[in-house]
Amino acid sequence: MTDSAPSPAPSGTGGSRARLMVFGAMGLLAVALIGGIIAVNLFIERERDRDMQGWQVRLGIIADSRAAAVQQWLDNQFGVMRGLAENASLQVYMSELSLGDGDGVEGEYLESLLTVTAHQGGFRADAPALEVRANVAAAGQAGIALTDAQGNLLAATPDMPPMTPRLRAAMDEAARGQPALVDIHEGAAGPSTGFVLPVYGIQDDAGSSTALGFVVGFKKIDRDLFDNLNQPGDTSETAETLLVRRVGAMIEYLSPLADGTAPLKRRLAANTPDLAAAFAEQSPGGFGEYVDYAQAPVLVTGRGIAGTPWVVLRKIASAEALAATDSRLGTMLIVFIALIVGLGITIIAVWRHGTSVRTAKAMGEMTVALERFQNFSKFLTVVTDGHPAMIAAVSEDTKFTFANRWLAETAGIPKDDILGKTMASVVGPVKARELERVNQEVFKSFEPMSKTLSFEEEGGQRHIYRGHFLPLRGDRDYPPAVLQMLQDVTDVVEEREKRERTMRKLVTTLVSLVDRRDPYSAHQSARVAEVAQAIAEEMGEPEEMVRTVDLAGNLMNLGKVLVPPELLTKTGKLSDDEVSKIRESMLNSADLLEGLEFDVPVAAVVRDLQEKWDGSGYPEGKRGEEIHLGARIIAASNAFVGMVSPRAYRDAIPFDKAAAILREGVDVTYDRRPVSALGNFLDNRGGRTGWSHYMEPPKSLVDD
Repeated sequence: MTDSAPSPAPSGTGGSRARLMVFGAMGLLAVALIGGIIAVNLFIERERDRDMQGWQVRLGIIADSRAAAVQQWLDNQFGVMRGLAENASLQVYMSELSLGDGDGVEGEYLESLLTVTAHQGGFRADAPALEVRANVAAAGQAGIALTDAQGNLLAATPDMPPMTPRLRAAMDEAARGQPALVDIHEGAAGPSTGFVLPVYGIQDDAGSSTALGFVVGFKKIDRDLFDNLNQPGDTSETAETLLVRRVGAMIEYLSPLADGTAPLKRRLAANTPDLAAAFAEQSPGGFGEYVDYAQAPVLVTGRGIAGTPWVVLRKIASAEALAATDSRLGTMLIVFIALIVGLGITIIAVWRHGTSVRTAKAMGEMTVALERFQNFSKFLTVVTDGHPAMIAAVSEDTKFTFANRWLAETAGIPKDDILGKTMASVVGPVKARELERVNQEVFKSFEPMSKTLSFEEEGGQRHIYRGHFLPLRGDRDYPPAVLQMLQDVTDVVEEREKRERTMRKLVTTLVSLVDRRDPYSAHQSARVAEVAQAIAEEMGEPEEMVRTVDLAGNLMNLGKVLVPPELLTKTGKLSDDEVSKIRESMLNSADLLEGLEFDVPVAAVVRDLQEKWDGSGYPEGKRGEEIHLGARIIAASNAFVGMVSPRAYRDAIPFDKAAAILREGVDVTYDRRPVSALGNFLDNRGGRTGWSHYMEPPKSLVDD
């Protein structure tokens, strides 16, 4: 007995030694792992620095060549202008015209010379568009002109843009004897730039004489310039050469961008953190890693263009440029990790004997976790079966992978039998086609989507569902699917439609009540609403705005029921008190409508109808965009209908004169957009014919 008692001691001591050996090996492994990672990182950093130097050289060569191409393009444009400025015949004729000695022949010769030069040098406008908005004069786009020393026009090509402060400033600079550039700007037909050179007499010296005048060329910026940014033979996927400049505190992109942005349409703050364009503009010739306009890391360098604020920027995505370095890093890490895994396997083999207890414990925990998962699945089934909507998961091949009780009861199929069936076999081919179309949109975008779907059942019965569609990522056991939640909202939608029909009848009744009080204003509200709807649709406004101006236009005169009939039909001049009553009737309309429930801001629109664009309106003096857009549309349509409709004290005003009066009030009384839309509808959408009956006297008065 005494000899056997100590026997457990060696076993415990051996287990302790084994654990100490395992812990020691794990410590050595951790040290080796940390040291290896540090060594790999140091090596990769050196490789990365070497690659960065190589890319600095490559990008610099391309940036130099593209900057030279842009500089050559500029020199070519100034060369065209210089050829005119140094033309002896032109100098003689300009001298005669400047002194007033010309007889007309000089002007014809100069215009012919300018036209030929503009055609050869590309200083000409594009072909005119087929459709021209009514009442809008075409602006000059490009051309060449000659002016005297004071900037007065002597001769020009037909499409030469008008004189601007920007051009005057360039002339002042050219008057000092140097070519002047009119920087790239948004012209009538897109980005444009200009070139100005002084013209001297034949015997005059450019350094000491006063210029006879100036030769000015305007050119539309298109591929003629931007193609110079393309590097021949470039096969990289993310490389891009751009033309940028600084405008105040902003960096402006002058050339088109790879994401589809047009020239002059992208500006970013110059203090945007790590912005590549800001770095290139501030440090031409520098090189570094920054972020581009899409916030993607790039390698970048830049080159300035002499005599301009332009900078040619050459960049390439860091991911593409340093792909080889990253690949080497990945390979080295894989090899290193493989070594660590080998050591780990050795340690695991030593420790395997002690894992049996932990394995048994883990199995027990897994069993508990499985039971919890099963209980959670049952809980989700109870929740989805209790939800008053049809819930299902449908895979890309239109097969059900999950269905709740409501779907099963609606389809008349046991829930378990639905799984694996196609939508067409469960809900029918008509519903299945529409649901499959929505599912494909969700699979494509992989974003949640909500839709209202309407189906015509057999027998003509309509069913409307509000559907929510959520993408589900697949896993090992289930393919990707769309979770569909369809709730029958037929009763709700039909009740809303019934309310809208009732509301429309109420509006019609109220409008007819107002019309009876003033025969000359009969149908005024309905016509204002009709014109306002046409304007809103012409402006491309959404359906909600079209409904708003329809209701507000019909109800705007509701407050006239509080105005005495004899005042509404008075033909003489109104007193200040009478004018005040008429003006307050519009506010009374808004007050009366405040108590009615609309799904669009009818009362707010009516309350803003007497406001004016310049802030001189009534009652709050709102200005510009502060005025509700619906009120701005109705204000233009109300004025138009009022002018073209006959009144007790005057005949109807013709459409053309009414439109001209509205244009005179633009930016003072009216918003420019509704007035322009109305003019376009009259001229190009059949408004004159469709609204010609507005000019006829009320039928009741004609019969009398």
